[in-house]
Amino acid sequence: MAILESQQITNFQNGYVSRGSVSESRYPLDAVEESINFDFDRIGAVKLRKGLTLLGNTISGTAMLGLYEFRDSGSGTNNQILSVNGNTLYYLSSGTWTSKRTGLTSGKKARFSTFLDFVFMVNGSDATQTWNGNPSSSFGTTHAASAPIGAFIENFRSRMWIAGN
Repeated sequence: MAILESQQITNFQNGYVSRGSVSESRYPLDAVEESINFDFDRIGAVKLRKGLTLLGNTISGTAMLGLYEFRDSGSGTNNQILSVNGNTLYYLSSGTWTSKRTGLTSGKKARFSTFLDFVFMVNGSDATQTWNGNPSSSFGTTHAASAPIGAFIENFRSRMWIAGN
């Protein structure tokens, strides 16, 4: 069986249409069913994808187990990007990943949620702890004293929900 060559199509008038959504006899000739580096946000519209941005230096070690953008709604000065790699939680400071919480159970996926200008972190094994985003302060259990250990976390209807121990 002969292998068909890929074709470059420059007319995107009908945008992206999957083969299963219309019958074969009604499939438009000026539509595509596969694309690379394009986003189709509505039928018939195509735009170039913006690409990727490198955040800080490389964190060496195991796979990334969590990534979160903490937004401080109070002063707005403690906005932080958080990342968990191996058994350490890092925050991004002037293009460098800085260690903030160590001793986490290795291999556990971290999940985050923001409530009352604190970021809460759970991973299913370690104590739920909070941080206000200020580089001079540290993670602690003061604002999560009665919070259970859980794997899932969500802020819903002005309450923090933790589940999946």
